[in-house]
Amino acid sequence: MKFLNLMRKYNYTLHFVSIVLLVFISLNTTAQVRVDSPYSRYGLGDMNMTNNAMTEGMGGLSFSLNFSSRINSNNPASYAAIDSGSFVFDAAFTGLLLESKSFSGTSQSNYFNLGHLKVAMPITRWLRASVGLAPFSVIGYDIVGRTQKDSIGTVEYRYTGDGGLNKVYLGAGMKIIKNLYIGANASYIFGSAKYNRESNMPDQINVFKYRATNEVVVGSMYFDYGLQYKVRISNKKNDRINKKDPKFLKFGFVYANKQKLRSTLNQKGITFTTGNDDFEFIKDTIYKVDGEVDHVVIPTMFGGGLSYYHGNKWMIGADVRMQNWEQFEAFGYSDSLQSSVSYHLGGSYTYKRIDFRLGLRYFDSYLELNNHKINDYGISFGVGFPLRQNSLTVSHVDLGFEFGRKGTTQDNLIEQNYFKINLGITIRNTWFQRAKYN
Repeated sequence: MKFLNLMRKYNYTLHFVSIVLLVFISLNTTAQVRVDSPYSRYGLGDMNMTNNAMTEGMGGLSFSLNFSSRINSNNPASYAAIDSGSFVFDAAFTGLLLESKSFSGTSQSNYFNLGHLKVAMPITRWLRASVGLAPFSVIGYDIVGRTQKDSIGTVEYRYTGDGGLNKVYLGAGMKIIKNLYIGANASYIFGSAKYNRESNMPDQINVFKYRATNEVVVGSMYFDYGLQYKVRISNKKNDRINKKDPKFLKFGFVYANKQKLRSTLNQKGITFTTGNDDFEFIKDTIYKVDGEVDHVVIPTMFGGGLSYYHGNKWMIGADVRMQNWEQFEAFGYSDSLQSSVSYHLGGSYTYKRIDFRLGLRYFDSYLELNNHKINDYGISFGVGFPLRQNSLTVSHVDLGFEFGRKGTTQDNLIEQNYFKINLGITIRNTWFQRAKYN
């Protein structure tokens, strides 16, 4: 009877989580713009690292980390550390409060989205697998400019974009020898992005507005790989005799080769007018070209990390990630991007089963505009605590917060200050464990 009651409680929890996730999935499916960033106009948009709320609270530190009851898809080798009899469910939600500054003024925006859905489970005694859904990149911007032309007057330009790419991945990790893990993710990247360019001459009564639209639709496979190794640096016998916590070093490495994503380009140019309610009346279609098939090139990526563990009390670590964006290409055109490097430093301290986290992050980005590098940096902190547990189910809630800044207001550029919130829910259910009766 006790076993049945536990299973009922577990099923209720899963039903509740499923309903919440379905709501957020619906919201994300219908949302047109999930971010407000003029810099997402370049490359593939704002890239997503697929951090969970736990690693977000430590500056994005992740390459050397693995857990028995958490999922770290940034390094697929970490799957091998999942408990042999556990099924792990991980969901995350992300909120962003954004302030954009320019020479002409300040604006605010915000959004709240599903961050990811992941599950991990044992396949055999030596193999673990993970399946998940997460954003790969996001695009959302609305830029307006004006200029004066002789004999024409004012010409208004507007550049807008929305959409992005998502990924569904299947990953596997395994132990090669003691303390050495390897893994790989096979992801299907899919989604679309629209890029619009509009021009308008408000001083000319009989001139129509013009809009050119490029829509890129992506659907292709993408692969990345990982390795992790753990070294004990304290003497096992002395630790046992002196009742000291064991000390470990963990190393992590990730790699993804240069890859081509199969893509389709749809193009259209129209002239139109708008009514008082902004309803558009299309005058004419100037051109329309659908179905041009080519590739979007994702550049080579590699990174490494190191973390130091003082038992289960505290840890500290650092990551470096590099990507050669000079290799980027879309339908034969490059975006004049540069190689990028990101640095992550973070750690955690556990007190009475509650984890306190702190981290720093610096992204030397692939963008250089008006002779200024568009860098992104932030400081983060977080907390994680267990929920009420029983012999079969362990649940955790993680909160991560980050204050960050991207860009600059110099030379007509835009500076963005943001506050990011990450909420993570992890449920681990133990399989194949015989129930105990009182």
